Amino acid sequence: LFVTMVYFKKEQPDVAIALGVFSVITVMGETSMLFMMFAAIYLCYRKDFAVKYLFYFMLSGVVNMGVKGVFDRPRPYTQSGVLDVRHTTGHSFPSGHSQNIAIQSTMIGKEYCKIDKQFKHRLWVIIALAVVCVLVGLSRIYLGQHYLTDVLAGLTLGVTLMILFNFIATKIPER
Repeated sequence: LFVTMVYFKKEQPDVAIALGVFSVITVMGETSMLFMMFAAIYLCYRKDFAVKYLFYFMLSGVVNMGVKGVFDRPRPYTQSGVLDVRHTTGHSFPSGHSQNIAIQSTMIGKEYCKIDKQFKHRLWVIIALAVVCVLVGLSRIYLGQHYLTDVLAGLTLGVTLMILFNFIATKIPER
């Protein structure tokens, strides 16, 4: 990535800036970021919520791997003419980063709405989380890792899984 950015900085500075910005944004959907969020939630908020957060991500990851295996879609950078900025292994459909950020945003948004009862605050948090989801999805497309349909499927799958997980959680009696 660094070599690519240096090349574009000389040849096309606007592309180098976009590569840098989208490379930072895409990190928000990576598994390492999810584990950092888990640690922060565990240490600073509520341990039970942190454990649920981690469990939902593990389940989501299993679903994502299964769906990727079924569809076996190659990534865009394997096609001629698409720049390979961040070489990623594995299949393209659905976008794991988009699915991750959708689950994370849905879960955090739901939890925030339980805490803050002011509609105006809730609205701004939900809008901010939605913008982050869109930006992560766009970063995956810009960096040549996914097609638009991969990103849309990842976002949809992430939100759908959160709804399903929450529904199942309401049916399980608490100890």
